[in-house]
Amino acid sequence: MCLELLYLSIYCLLIRGSYNAIPLLLNYHESYSSFSFNRQQYIVKNIIKSLILAVLTLKSGHLMSSVFFNTPLSNSYVKNFASLYVANDIVGLITLPKLPASTKFHHTMTTILLFYNYTIDYTYVGEYSVAKLLIVLTCLSSYAFLVNMYLALRYLEYDGSEISAQKKQFNSMINILRVVAFYIYSCTVIFNLSYHAYDLFINPFTISKGIYLLLLAPIINDDFVLLGWLKNKNK
Repeated sequence: MCLELLYLSIYCLLIRGSYNAIPLLLNYHESYSSFSFNRQQYIVKNIIKSLILAVLTLKSGHLMSSVFFNTPLSNSYVKNFASLYVANDIVGLITLPKLPASTKFHHTMTTILLFYNYTIDYTYVGEYSVAKLLIVLTCLSSYAFLVNMYLALRYLEYDGSEISAQKKQFNSMINILRVVAFYIYSCTVIFNLSYHAYDLFINPFTISKGIYLLLLAPIINDDFVLLGWLKNKNK
């Protein structure tokens, strides 16, 4: 586990460094500098997470195919994948004390699941293993990377009816992003829940699965909270 913790620490440090780099680009927006520090950090956090999830989406094909075709996996590949996924959540918990309660709970659960993930042998994912559920959960969550981009950019929308055509176009693009993110996110949540339900129906229920489902519950709850925000265009 020492090697995994080393990689996790490196990812956290790199992400924390990005918290200083991303604002250099955002400062060109006329409203960003007027936001509170916490809101600025929230925007940066979600942009970074969106970019990380987009990268993980490109790397997820190997994992998903291994789950469905029962082929061997590399322990280091899976655990580094999970570490990069959760590192931004860990940095967010440390850096942003005013995160919504549901998001804090979500990030706490993903952190616990990450350390549980470090104890799993992924060389061959067994048919009844919680490992399969963890891999599917993480990969499908990555596919919804546009959600985090919208959560960040929604604050940069321009207010008022008498704004320039260019600003109206910017607002329109943000709204299109919201709609696309909502439908992609809905599909990933539905597929995730369906796969988990299918697994519980056809495979034996174990204590480890029971513990996993207890940890999963707040994550699913946060998914539905975010879907509501996306649908109703709430800030």
